[in-house]
Amino acid sequence: MQRCGETSVQVYTNYELVATMVAPISLFSVNAILILATDDSSRVLAKYYAPPHPPTTVPGQTYPGANPYPALKDQKAFEKGLLEKTAKQTNDVILYDNRVVVFKMESDVMLYVVGGADENEILLFNALLALRDSLNILLK
Repeated sequence: MQRCGETSVQVYTNYELVATMVAPISLFSVNAILILATDDSSRVLAKYYAPPHPPTTVPGQTYPGANPYPALKDQKAFEKGLLEKTAKQTNDVILYDNRVVVFKMESDVMLYVVGGADENEILLFNALLALRDSLNILLK
């Protein structure tokens, strides 16, 4: 702490400043990857992710990164609402059900990558592009 007249100024090093601004890093940034058919709203692929070991300090299933849709009925309702919401959208990122969702339409399917509300949209969008490019290579 340095004194400048009557006011006090906190001096940070670059490392301390970055450490205070960055959220905790986790391998579980993606909550779900979805591929839905646009013509009949059917599932082509739906994979929901959650950390294998929930934190011991948080009771129940309310910790960040927990799967909010453990039942198949909840998953299908989320997917149906998501497809209805994004059917006429022109942008690539939305906030739906307190989740960041990035999506891309490829021919007759919609590709979705779902993350938590505090996740980086660019990271999620790059995961979506990697999925799209991988499928294009495999299915050519």
